[in-house]
Amino acid sequence: MSDKMGGTASTVDKINVLLQKTGFRGFQLRPHARVPDKYEVVREDGEVAKGLSEGEKNFIAFLYFYFYVQGAWRKEDLVKGKIVVIDDPVSSMDSGVLFVVSSLVRKLVEDCFLDGGQFNIKQIFILTHNPYFHKEISHKYETSRDDIVKKSSFFFVKKSDDNVSTVRINEMECVTNESGIENVSPVKNSYDALWCEYRDARLPATLLSVIQRIVEYYFLQLCSYSIEDLRERVKTHIGGDDKKQRIADEILRFIYDEKFDAGDGINYAPDHDIPAYKEVFEMIFEALSQKSHYLKMSGKCK
Repeated sequence: MSDKMGGTASTVDKINVLLQKTGFRGFQLRPHARVPDKYEVVREDGEVAKGLSEGEKNFIAFLYFYFYVQGAWRKEDLVKGKIVVIDDPVSSMDSGVLFVVSSLVRKLVEDCFLDGGQFNIKQIFILTHNPYFHKEISHKYETSRDDIVKKSSFFFVKKSDDNVSTVRINEMECVTNESGIENVSPVKNSYDALWCEYRDARLPATLLSVIQRIVEYYFLQLCSYSIEDLRERVKTHIGGDDKKQRIADEILRFIYDEKFDAGDGINYAPDHDIPAYKEVFEMIFEALSQKSHYLKMSGKCK
């Protein structure tokens, strides 16, 4: 497809335009003056770049690959139904370059979701050790929507002591799926990790501690409720059920004591069992009109 892509010169132009649009100023490319279908890396002063960092080398290689995936040098080399494999493209890159690469990878993924789309990508595999890159490219697909779930999967690759790698699909229990399981991202932030602890808790004391940390982080820090407003709304929602109110007070007491430094530093043993704590915990989200968030994070995923 050389009459459309124009060989190396055309690709160099596309890379330079992309670099300008993203505000990258580290280098640009230009066709080599004496060697056909070759290019040079030049700094802002026009001098040929020397001593490129590993991150810069990886960035150039990825950009070249990105545009090459979109076509081929000759029409007879054009591939339809491409299977694209991207292996840890952000190694040694700084955060700014990582953001650019993540955006470009998302474009390739979107093209694949269109069943070939503009670039004829039929399937794409992305491997990475970098959790930030993983979150950047996958956050749109961490959902229970059927149209997304049917087209994306998360896997975990693990190397054993005898140097053998195994690949397994990453799944969690989900009561609303017919199969009882849901494919989910293995990369978690600290808040996601709390919900993993919540789902896995087997002791009331462990569960109560996790619930208190989730309530404090989500409602007080993220949603900016005051502890007084939180307690009043929960009390109104419970509506006079003494047992549930005692459990709610137990959950919120620690948060109140921590906030106002009113505690005595003693962690009291929980008074109730796991189902009772989970029931009231869900009611707290209902009281604040956040039940959909609870269902998603708890694994009920309605």
